[in-house]
Order: sequence, then structure tokens, then C-alpha cells
Amino acid sequence: MTIAALMPLVGYAFGYIISSIFRLNQPERRTVAMETGCQNIKMCATILKIAFPPAVIGPMYLFPLVYGSFQLTEAAVLIVLFRCYQRFSRKWKSDTNSRC
Repeated sequence: MTIAALMPLVGYAFGYIISSIFRLNQPERRTVAMETGCQNIKMCATILKIAFPPAVIGPMYLFPLVYGSFQLTEAAVLIVLFRCYQRFSRKWKSDTNSRC
């Protein structure tokens, strides 16, 4: 369960860090981070379907289900935090500009 909780965060972080190394701009960095974190669930389900017979797959889908729920939750939290950051930074800039 710990791995299922940490894997999406690791994917988001690596995507952002690697895109920063390649000097992409901020919107591109966020896009790469989200794409990197979100593609792992598809790969996990595909590996299960290819590597194991259908009779055995049932219990093995617990990990992708838990992983998917953590992935959606963490992505939603990151999006909400980013939107709050945007709102407060715009408000701070407008307050600073109005004082000058």
C-alpha cells in the first residue's frame, strides 16, 4: 500500500525534475509531470494482462485499483494546490501594484 501511495508522487516529481533539466517552460513542466505520473497505471494493468492468465489476474488487480485511487487523489490535491497558488499570487501582485 505504501508503494501504491508513493509511486504517483514519484512519477509526478521525476516528470517535473527531468523536464526542468531540459529547460522546458512552466506549463510544459506541469504537463510532463502529470503525464508521467498518470501513465503508470495503464502500464501496470497492461503488464498484468499480458503476463498472467485470466484466471489468476483477479486478486492481482488490487494493486492497480489502490494505485489508481491514490493517483487520482494526489493529482486532485496537486491541481487544487496549484490553483490556490495561482489565485494568491495574482492577488498578491495586484495588491502590490495598487500600492505603487
